[in-house]
Amino acid sequence: MLTGDSRHYSRYTEAGFDYITAGGGGAFLHPTHQLRNKSFAWDYPPPNQAPLPGQRGYRRDFEIAHDAQGTPAVFPSPAISRRLTWETSPLPTSTRCLP
Repeated sequence: MLTGDSRHYSRYTEAGFDYITAGGGGAFLHPTHQLRNKSFAWDYPPPNQAPLPGQRGYRRDFEIAHDAQGTPAVFPSPAISRRLTWETSPLPTSTRCLP
């Protein structure tokens, strides 16, 4: 599964399937340091599980993938993401509005 709406890269896994966000372009990178593993009930079953008649609310568990060194599969890295967030947070108040 691939999506490109957010301007960052992240890879989640569920039952051996990868879910990738790979947004390109744009004016800034969306942060990655707040991304966490996600578990919730969803109307659709996990991959390789047939829907059960009448059942709603399948438990879904998505985990952030890691590379061989154990680093989360995200870009920018969580450390750079934190730094960029602090560097750009005063931007709206320090930029003069044009007439």
